[in-house]
Amino acid sequence: MFLYFLYLFFSPVLFIITVFLSFFNIKLRKNLLNFIKTLSIFLSVKFNSDKQILLFHAASSGEFEQLKPILKSINRDQYYIVQSFTSPTIFEQEQNNHIFDVACYHPFDFILFSYLFFKAIKPKKYIITRHDIWPGHIVLASIMKIECILINVNIHKNSIWVHPLIRPLSNYIFNKFHIILAPSNRIKNFISNQLNISSKIIVTGDSRFNQIIERSHKNKKLNLLPEKIKDYNNVLFGSIDSSDQKIIFQSLNNFDFKKRKIIIVPHETDSDTIFSIQKELTNLSLNFILFSELKNQDLYFYNVIIVDVVGILADLYQYANSAYVGGGFVRGVHSVIEPAIYNCQISFGPNYEILDEAKTMINENLAYQISDIESMRFFLHSNNDLNMESTKEFILRNEKNKTEILYHILN
Repeated sequence: MFLYFLYLFFSPVLFIITVFLSFFNIKLRKNLLNFIKTLSIFLSVKFNSDKQILLFHAASSGEFEQLKPILKSINRDQYYIVQSFTSPTIFEQEQNNHIFDVACYHPFDFILFSYLFFKAIKPKKYIITRHDIWPGHIVLASIMKIECILINVNIHKNSIWVHPLIRPLSNYIFNKFHIILAPSNRIKNFISNQLNISSKIIVTGDSRFNQIIERSHKNKKLNLLPEKIKDYNNVLFGSIDSSDQKIIFQSLNNFDFKKRKIIIVPHETDSDTIFSIQKELTNLSLNFILFSELKNQDLYFYNVIIVDVVGILADLYQYANSAYVGGGFVRGVHSVIEPAIYNCQISFGPNYEILDEAKTMINENLAYQISDIESMRFFLHSNNDLNMESTKEFILRNEKNKTEILYHILN
């Protein structure tokens, strides 16, 4: 409680700092101005009082992907859906999506903004996915009798919410949630032990599995790569950053490209990143082509395809026989279940603590941990003893997650 009031006390200072920084940060400025704009619109709009208003929040693209299966399944004759975003990029990309009624920017966590936000929308329930939790919003929503629901919760040992200094605030905030829906018993038990809120936590599974299943059904018609790519044994390096590159490129020395192709999908596709990858491949005397330049080019002449566009990684995994998922040498590995739906051989770096499904895949011999150059070479050059036939089954056995989550949101 004390930490919460301390947080509130410093909120005006944080607001002033935010306004100051917005003069130098275009994304921050855009978020702040657009929230004020959308709030003024909301204050003048009369929502349909015959429908129950549900406010969903997704910080960015990944979180919104988790919400898509949920939003698509809600009866719009009974519920009016407001979708908020933190990221200007995803807001601009998705604001006209038909799976919700209206989109808006989520306000910064200042008490006045929070109050005006909830007062304008008047939601019955405020649903947050993953871990974009703002103390001011949660407490104020609770005071205003708005049910707060946290779904797909992902609190791990490195999370700020379980830091000893922050834990008193976490206990206070998390107890304001009406219910918390956890992807697994392991996460439920961890949160319960750390924050003493076991009575509010229900295990439902993670809705990301549903989105991956639905996306795999649609993407077969996309034809992102030439049909001949399927004649090769392909290795895809997905969502890689600079920490992955050193290990990847050194492991490609003496790589046997006979009937094999490499597909590289960097996490960032800016010109500097693309250039650094091209430079490394040139040093290895490998022929490469950019995805944006493929068109009708003959793949026979190229060893490597560099993907220089965003938003298609999950769909490209369908062309891979083996996949390495990046991020595991820094903050944490990216989505490891996206390639699993295609029965790929899957590997990733050692920092996978943040993903419960990554731990499960290692334990069930569905994925291989890369720790250094030698382990990467082993993954690339040998037939790994991975239970590949079970990787897709691992995804499909989580197909019921969406139904479980939706039941607890609406009841």
